[in-house]
Amino acid sequence: MSSEAEFKKKLMKKLKEIEGVWCESINQIAISGTPDIIGCFRGKFFAIECKRDGTSRVADIQEYTLGRIRKAGGLAFIWHPDNYEAMFEDFFGGKAREIVKRGQIRSYRKED
Repeated sequence: MSSEAEFKKKLMKKLKEIEGVWCESINQIAISGTPDIIGCFRGKFFAIECKRDGTSRVADIQEYTLGRIRKAGGLAFIWHPDNYEAMFEDFFGGKAREIVKRGQIRSYRKED
């Protein structure tokens, strides 16, 4: 995939096909650090920061915002084309509750 915007569009399409998911793509002109996608899946709030690839830098304000979401009880992910399919399957394929209980949500940085 050639751009973050294309990846985000593909991910939004896939998310909207899942029964029980509400999600919105966020326009980040107004609020710096807001994740690209926010949503709710069966009562659990989630936020996804989309990146072009695994080497794309996550800004400090994005890390801060994702950390605040996790501290508030939501799930916060950093997904890119190379890692999102496994994460998508883990979360939306029915393993979300187990993953949260074990603290094994991959693809985001835990707070120090």
